[in-house]
Amino acid sequence: RSAGSGRALRSVLCGLASCGLVLFGPALLNSAITPAAYAATSADAAAGTGAGQGAGQGAHAITDVDRLDDLIARLAAFEKANDPITAGREGDLAAASRLPDVTPQTDARLLSARQGFLAELDAIGRDGLLAERLLDYDILQWSLSATITLAGHDPDVMPFSNDSGFHTALVWLANNTTPRNEAEARAWIARMADLPRYFDENRANMERGI
Repeated sequence: RSAGSGRALRSVLCGLASCGLVLFGPALLNSAITPAAYAATSADAAAGTGAGQGAGQGAHAITDVDRLDDLIARLAAFEKANDPITAGREGDLAAASRLPDVTPQTDARLLSARQGFLAELDAIGRDGLLAERLLDYDILQWSLSATITLAGHDPDVMPFSNDSGFHTALVWLANNTTPRNEAEARAWIARMADLPRYFDENRANMERGI
């Protein structure tokens, strides 16, 4: 795996984690994702016998590994574009000027897009991947599937748990934001000005739940 694809995959998983998932939970650990599952395919993969990896391909043929890397890169860009908190922490001042959109309309758009990404991933399949990329594939498939399943339960109707939630997340955000110049300070002021809209959306979600 290239360093770029590794960073993109970490970005994807962090983005999906913001949806409320614990990525390496029991559902993953109890699945078929085991070292033996990858070791069993190592010999074939090393020999290039997987689909899309055979010797009959030209030097510039697009392989399933290429398709997986392209999918990961596009999914990472999508998650970042829809996660202003992460994007803002990475230096995107436009993102740093706003809070997340938690309306049902946005949730529906995100769900549809993630379903499309999962369909692409399923179409790639595992057979044409080198052994060292199977774990990437399986974790990404599990994470997308879990995110989509969670969305079906409309978790935004309960945007808090015990003593934490959307309201306390802002305290964390304030404690971890240190503007270093005028542009970053203006972005922070704009983000704080976005608070009424963000609270109204969360309140509307809670009213739907009640």
